[in-house]
Amino acid sequence: MAKFVMVFFAAVACIQLIKPIGWPGLKQRRDAWKLVLAGFMAVIVLIGIRLASDLEPSPPKSGGENSQTGGKSR
Repeated sequence: MAKFVMVFFAAVACIQLIKPIGWPGLKQRRDAWKLVLAGFMAVIVLIGIRLASDLEPSPPKSGGENSQTGGKSR
């Protein structure tokens, strides 16, 4: 996901350099750095979310041999 975001913002920044998009704050070619910065910040946020989700303890896995017998073996 982070790679997609970086590629998207890089493509938009290249378009901005060729022909300004005209959105508020992106009226001139030299405003492409704002798109690069936004892409970088988005990637940092995505990486932070991924790391935060990796740190959460995962629930115990159900299933296995003894799950239906209540832990008793036959």
